Amino acid sequence: MFGSLYFSEIKQYEPCALCWYQRIIMYPFTIISGIAIIRKDYWISFYTMISSAIGPFISTYHYLIQKDSFFPDHTLA
Repeated sequence: MFGSLYFSEIKQYEPCALCWYQRIIMYPFTIISGIAIIRKDYWISFYTMISSAIGPFISTYHYLIQKDSFFPDHTLA
């Protein structure tokens, strides 16, 4: 989280649309983790399971459209 904030806020790199989707999935983990620690809630894996399952799909697609010419880049235009 701090790495992505550093590059966007301090280095002024403009994140693409898929980067924003990945951030939307990643950033709530800090809040959810903090609440789970305070409440001593050991079911945090249940809360984060859905987000953790969606994130790799977006990340893999993002990687493939950048590195493989087979996947057209429709979302970033």
